[in-house]
Amino acid sequence: MTNNIVRKLHIVALLLLAMPLIGAYSIQLFMHEMPCPLCLLQRVGMLAVAVGLLMNLRFGVHPVHYGLSIIAALVGAAVATRQVLLHIVPTADGITGFGDTVLGLHLYSWSVVVFLSSILGVGLLMTLMKWGKNFESEVITLNNVEKGVFFLFIFIGLANVAGAFLECGLIPCPDNPISYKYW
Repeated sequence: MTNNIVRKLHIVALLLLAMPLIGAYSIQLFMHEMPCPLCLLQRVGMLAVAVGLLMNLRFGVHPVHYGLSIIAALVGAAVATRQVLLHIVPTADGITGFGDTVLGLHLYSWSVVVFLSSILGVGLLMTLMKWGKNFESEVITLNNVEKGVFFLFIFIGLANVAGAFLECGLIPCPDNPISYKYW
């Protein structure tokens, strides 16, 4: 496949990966649903998947970058599956799950779908590549769309850090039971 098509597929994959992150932040800000520590880890996992794809855009396509994305997706899928299993049994009052649903699934269930889709997508991108060249780093000039995607993920990453600090704080606080519990 040509390099231009592969770069466009990376942009599409990154934009698809940005959608659940932006959606989760929207739910957090507008519906006032604070993320739990497992949710924060899932967001970090999605950002780590994106880092591998962003490295492919910036430094050329390398198997190591794809490997980073796959490992991040596997760790993120494990965390999301853990959360699904925590909420799979209904409570005494018949409530299943935690938080509101989006298209019938809870956000942590969507995380499992996103991570498994990421593994499938990275695998497809790897099969579309023509391998066999020397994998030396090269700095590639980004076009405006690619720069926009980079800045989008930098913004999402910084928002994740800021949100985690606002929610958890830097030190344990006895007045904040969530902060105190996890320190």
